[in-house]
Amino acid sequence: MYKASSRHPDFINTMKECSSSPCWMHEVDPGYFGYWSRQETIVFLKDLLERERVGSKALENIRHAADLGVAELMLEAELNQALICILVRKQIAKKGAIARACPKTNEARLDLSFEQAVASATSDLTELCLTIEAAILNVLEAGLNSLLVKILRVHWKQIEQLKILAQGVLPHSRPASADLPADDRSHQRDDAKNPAVTIA
Repeated sequence: MYKASSRHPDFINTMKECSSSPCWMHEVDPGYFGYWSRQETIVFLKDLLERERVGSKALENIRHAADLGVAELMLEAELNQALICILVRKQIAKKGAIARACPKTNEARLDLSFEQAVASATSDLTELCLTIEAAILNVLEAGLNSLLVKILRVHWKQIEQLKILAQGVLPHSRPASADLPADDRSHQRDDAKNPAVTIA
C-alpha cells in the first residue's frame, strides 16, 4: 500500500488544486464554454441599457399623446423602465465597466398621434424582447440570466397592454413590475426624475 508521505509533492499540490475546482471555474471566462465572454456580455448590457432608455422615451410619447387615464398608466410604465435601467446599470458596474450616463437633453418630443405612439412603442418593445430572448441563450451567469428573464416578462406584459390600448380599451391591470427585484423599487422615482444618477 502506498502512503501519502511517499507521493511526489507536485502530485499532492496538483490534487489540492483540483479539489478547489469550484473556485477555478468561477474564474474561467464563460467564452471558454461557448457562451458570451465577459466583454461580450458587457457590450450587450450597455446596448440593452440604451435600448431600455429608448423604450422609456417611447412610453413617454404615449403618455403625452394620451388622455388622463392612459397617461397615468404610462407614467407607471415609465417608472418601471427607470427601475430596469437601474438594474442593468448595476449589472454593468458589477462587471467592472462604466455605463454611459443618460444625457439631459432638451430635444423636442416627436409629434405623434396616440395611435402612432402606441404602434412605435409596441414595435420597439417587441424587437427588444427578441434581443433579450437571444441573449438569454448566450449568458452563462445564473443571476444575470434570471434578471433577463424577469425583464423579458415585464416587457411582454407591457406589449400585451399596448395591444389592448391600440384597440381603444384601457387595460384594467397596472403595468407589471412584480417580477422585478423589490429592493430597488424605492429608487425608481428618483431615477426617473434624475436619469443621470450613478448607480454603484
